[in-house]
Amino acid sequence: MKHLVIAMMVLLLPAIAQAQDLKDVKCVVNPKMAAKADMKAKHMDGEVYFCCNACKSKFEADPDKYMAAANYQLATTGQYEQVACPFSGGEIADGKAAKVGKMEVGLCCGNCKAKVEGAKDTAGQIDMLFSKKAFGKGFEPAKTEDIDLSKARCPMMDDEVSAEYAADYRGGKVFFCCKRCVASFEKNPEKFAVAANAQLVATGQFQQTACPFSGGPLKDGTSVNVGGEDLSFCCGNCKGKVAGAADDEARMQMVYNEKAFGKGFAKAGTNK
Repeated sequence: MKHLVIAMMVLLLPAIAQAQDLKDVKCVVNPKMAAKADMKAKHMDGEVYFCCNACKSKFEADPDKYMAAANYQLATTGQYEQVACPFSGGEIADGKAAKVGKMEVGLCCGNCKAKVEGAKDTAGQIDMLFSKKAFGKGFEPAKTEDIDLSKARCPMMDDEVSAEYAADYRGGKVFFCCKRCVASFEKNPEKFAVAANAQLVATGQFQQTACPFSGGPLKDGTSVNVGGEDLSFCCGNCKGKVAGAADDEARMQMVYNEKAFGKGFAKAGTNK
């Protein structure tokens, strides 16, 4: 019965801790500097990140001044998702997206697209599309999809997990057995990357798309069970390398380390 309850739909809960993937994410206040995971502040229904305490303090003293930049960061870190045109609030039309920095923003018509593309620079585009009014029309907090936790194990304790204890990671969620484990993960997600990556696959949030060693296409007949998941490879040599590992822990280290995971897996429903 306990497994059945855990496997039910995970509702969007207040995040107990955030472990955002901040690669290429810039500080809200100083966009020339990289954001840091431990320099963050609450904003809307999410968190925004800064390069230093001084920038964090500036934001907290006058959040309206940095509203567009903060909203843009919420979108680029996957905490908010686009649901409508930021100008009209209308339905997004095919072929009417505009490139804004590191993301594409969908629009309702050619006029809106031309307005964005006619902006002086990226900063001007962000001011247009991510102001308080535009953001309210076009974006909503990202919804957590149904996630099956029946096969998930806590990356720290190898124990059953709870939907209550979760951290954002790689655009998905990693689940834990207790609040203390969430806090430990937040401090050093790299240390637990192998177990966290394996859980993303076990919960169906990520799927295998290529060989974790070569990045090449998967070949029939090369399947090996790794941590309860049947994974495939590009050739017999790669299969043999994994099958010949000393134990399942060694196999996990081979295929779920950061380099291998980046080559072989992608968020479910997306292509690399």
